[in-house]
Amino acid sequence: MVLIFTDLDGTLLNQDDYRYDAALPAIDKLKSLQIPIIPVTSKTKAEVAFLCREIGLNDPFITENGSAIFMHKDEQHFSVPEMVTEDHYHYQMLGFNYEQARVILKQMSSTLKTNLIGFGDLSVEEICQLTGLSVAEGNFAQPRDFTEPFLTPKNIRAD
Repeated sequence: MVLIFTDLDGTLLNQDDYRYDAALPAIDKLKSLQIPIIPVTSKTKAEVAFLCREIGLNDPFITENGSAIFMHKDEQHFSVPEMVTEDHYHYQMLGFNYEQARVILKQMSSTLKTNLIGFGDLSVEEICQLTGLSVAEGNFAQPRDFTEPFLTPKNIRAD
């Protein structure tokens, strides 16, 4: 079986305006050949589920930097052991849950003796201002299930 795994930002979605129009002919061709297109992204389940509904994808997807695999409840071609069912999806968590990620962020903050600010500390409006997302997109991006994006303090270098 042939599978296509794809990132979203700058790949399936163009890097300038995050539109997928240019990818639609390839998506339609792959769908006609019954080749699954599996997004793998840092985005949340809500963000990816919304995008998949817009594009018409019903394939599994992987969210929050590999933290979970989601499949529609009626998925017939794939299975993952010990899946949890929620809403319209079965999913398998591969890392921490969100509460654990928040605890780890607080521990890192204490160890580094600096205030690390995560998405959970910000309003949707602040997230939109920082990321350039629309309010609707920010409402999908803020509620996390597994990971906690955070602001890097200016005095900590990432090298």
